[in-house]
Amino acid sequence: MASDFVLNGAAWDQLRNLPAVHEAMAGIAGRVCDAANAWAKSPSGEPDFHVVREAGKHRARYTVRPCTMRGVVLVSKDPAGFMACLESARG
Repeated sequence: MASDFVLNGAAWDQLRNLPAVHEAMAGIAGRVCDAANAWAKSPSGEPDFHVVREAGKHRARYTVRPCTMRGVVLVSKDPAGFMACLESARG
């Protein structure tokens, strides 16, 4: 039995680009970034990670990236620990 439901791609793109959606995604990215900085435990107190907002084809992307060489080294030495930290903060 075929479904009568048809997804309107343009309407879906408009929905994903609502300010409330961006605000929610930025909030999640901020929590994840805070968790990454807590995981890094920088001795200087300066953040090793930051949130980057990138334009995408259909929506904005929020990415947590290292902003110091120390952050890059930590991620390269323990990528599984970094990913586990990100996943736990997303929930």
